[in-house]
Amino acid sequence: MGEGMKITFTGVDRRTTKSEIEGLLADERVEIGVLYSAHPEGRNRYMEEDEILRALEWCAGRAALHICGSLPRTRLLIGDIDGMVLLVRRIQVNGAILPDQVNEICRMYPIQQIITQHTDLNTRLLDVPADNHAVLVDGSGGRGMTPVQWVRPITGMSVGFAGGLGPANIVDAIKSIREVARDPFWIDMEGKIRDDGDWFNVWRCHDVLRSLSVGGAGLLPMSL
Repeated sequence: MGEGMKITFTGVDRRTTKSEIEGLLADERVEIGVLYSAHPEGRNRYMEEDEILRALEWCAGRAALHICGSLPRTRLLIGDIDGMVLLVRRIQVNGAILPDQVNEICRMYPIQQIITQHTDLNTRLLDVPADNHAVLVDGSGGRGMTPVQWVRPITGMSVGFAGGLGPANIVDAIKSIREVARDPFWIDMEGKIRDDGDWFNVWRCHDVLRSLSVGGAGLLPMSL
């Protein structure tokens, strides 16, 4: 990663157009997060595999694939979804996971940065030695819940921050995050950039970018 901060907008869906994605990526700070789940549970943020591949192609490499659930994780570990993986720069494996599994994923995909969630169940992952491993402080899991206090784990690896971030609170939240963050870092938002029907709302993403620019949050473009 380069210097500064990156912004990941997660959960583009089947309604999201190529021009909308390209419009967001016109801002050099932006990365698109695409969710992959074998059990979408009727939630619009989860797409079919052909829709995922199309969205990733539109992102032109500036995307992160978020692995949600045990079956997608198994497919990742056996190399069964390389068609998706080869289109992204980062892979986020959600949920509790064993250090040996993280090491294996990092070994299999040395070009991609492998992200795991920093939670009480994943504290041992801070000891994973792989150079391409990073952690995301995320107690929300896409539910739009903001932590009482932002805390950065003690680690030399890259750390990102997520949890209840959106247009209404982004300026104040960034000020708090910057008190504990170290460059380079990233923020990830999902729940607060969706509408009541669980559809991705591109205008909320643009509101975030405008708020950060106007709010003088000191954000710099960042390359992976």
